[in-house]
Amino acid sequence: MENILIYLTRKHQFFWDEIYKAISNHEPVVKEEVKKLSALDTNKTTLISDFYPTYLMKAFKPPFVLFHLGNYDLISNKMIGIVGKIDETKIKVLKFLASNQYVMNFKLSSMEDNDLELLQKNKIPCIIFCDDIMMVKQGSQYQKYLKEDNFLFLSETYMNSKNTSFLEYYINRIFVGHDLPIIIFDKSINDDLGLITYLNITKHKVYLYEQQHTKPEYDKHIGAVRINNFNDLKVVFINKN
Repeated sequence: MENILIYLTRKHQFFWDEIYKAISNHEPVVKEEVKKLSALDTNKTTLISDFYPTYLMKAFKPPFVLFHLGNYDLISNKMIGIVGKIDETKIKVLKFLASNQYVMNFKLSSMEDNDLELLQKNKIPCIIFCDDIMMVKQGSQYQKYLKEDNFLFLSETYMNSKNTSFLEYYINRIFVGHDLPIIIFDKSINDDLGLITYLNITKHKVYLYEQQHTKPEYDKHIGAVRINNFNDLKVVFINKN
């Protein structure tokens, strides 16, 4: 059954609605093609697997298949989304969250060139959501991170060069999940309207740290908590735990 899910996912080029329709209509499959998927050269977890992440079970349109590289055990920890610039000044915050058993979630498309190296240098446990898992598997710049325990690369597409327009839409969905908090560093929350959409859908609270440009009405609209310094951050997360 898992291979059938993977087959339909790839056949319909990772469009969630089309995959759902195929499953609902009991669309016929080519058995020979389904059998070949056992040898697919990447790790994968399906919606019906015992190892499917619980935080996605109630997510908006939960992905049918997750393709991943790195330490998949990280997916079972507490997670928090990170948006905005990551530099040495933010490492103190990330280390504090890691010490409270949080794993940081990032979108690869929003990261700068040296972000992964900075995270590795400081041993920050993190999950990186990417457009296509094969981009990571075949990218020489990622290989050293795949050998480390504190990295997991995650995607719901595999060798999907034909369709790219919907990828950011989908990544926002799995990045937000259903009940994960998010911290936004040094960035106006109005800069990422796609993310706002999913925050509204899932009713998240966003924790704003050293946020200078966010308008108060945006905070109120999505139920955000404004945090202006590190001590305030500690109080919020100690109380949360």
